[in-house]
Amino acid sequence: MACYYSKFPFVRKVKDLIAKTITTVARGLLAEQRIPEQIICDNGTLFTSQEFKKLADEYGFNITSSPHYPKGHGFIERQVQAVKRTLVKCRETKEDPNMALLSLRATQLRADMKSPAELLNGRK
Repeated sequence: MACYYSKFPFVRKVKDLIAKTITTVARGLLAEQRIPEQIICDNGTLFTSQEFKKLADEYGFNITSSPHYPKGHGFIERQVQAVKRTLVKCRETKEDPNMALLSLRATQLRADMKSPAELLNGRK
């Protein structure tokens, strides 16, 4: 998951990609951060499951998808690729993935922008 406003990636290790697991992880992330107005997804079965819809109803957010227009969820695809590249590089070089994620989150996206961490948390 990632925050669309701040571009902050939330990364969790999961044991499998079934709806119940993803819903449990999402529930934990929402408890740590805040409940968004909407979650944009790719219409995959993880996000269209009854369990995830129940979570959305319970927490009061909308699930928005663009299944026939992949550019609509290009933001999250780019986030996933950036995190994957970072983690693969860490595995190859035996570097600490937590430090790499810290760097990814603390680096300005552009010279005129704050880092994802600064935008999300309001501080350096």
